[in-house]
Amino acid sequence: MLNNLKKCFALTTLVAKEIKTNDRHGLESMKNRLIADIDIFAEWYKIVLPLTFSSIFAVFCFAIPQGYLWGAISEWLGWPEHYSIVGMVFCGLTFCVLFMPLMFLIARGNFYALKLHVAVIFLVALVAVIYFVSAYTTMLTGSDRNTWDLVGSVLGLIFIALSIACLNSPWFVKSTAVGLHNRLLRELSKRGKQTLTATKR
Repeated sequence: MLNNLKKCFALTTLVAKEIKTNDRHGLESMKNRLIADIDIFAEWYKIVLPLTFSSIFAVFCFAIPQGYLWGAISEWLGWPEHYSIVGMVFCGLTFCVLFMPLMFLIARGNFYALKLHVAVIFLVALVAVIYFVSAYTTMLTGSDRNTWDLVGSVLGLIFIALSIACLNSPWFVKSTAVGLHNRLLRELSKRGKQTLTATKR
């Protein structure tokens, strides 16, 4: 289960350990392994799709329960209706903005960004499950609103399942490899400059 996602973390761990060493030959070997074994230069448009669609599906899943959540908060606190709309818009925009730098950092081979991205996806999955359980429980009252909430919660589960499927795809492994390859190239360039500077001294 989630074998491809485990491969991503295994790769990031391996590269992270290699970068901590001062072995330039080891970095070169790792870079060549990424190129040869994963073929990271093949069909680049397919490589970027899993990360992109994973984020899009997660945003959809996150957006669905916002009306239910902020409606409940407004009712509980006695807020006017427009307060809940402001809360929905603010949370939605904040969530969207969160993914943009994460995707950029993952493309640069940032290990922590990848872990945070996956953590956010699974946090959204938890929210989707809680929303479904809540909607299903309250639907027993026979309210039309709660019936629509149940439909929305099922859609949320579908979206988050698709998001996780994108993360667990072979192409996401390739996407991760591209980022790690870029990270290794920068590390090799940095160490090459340091060696050149030390030689001149």
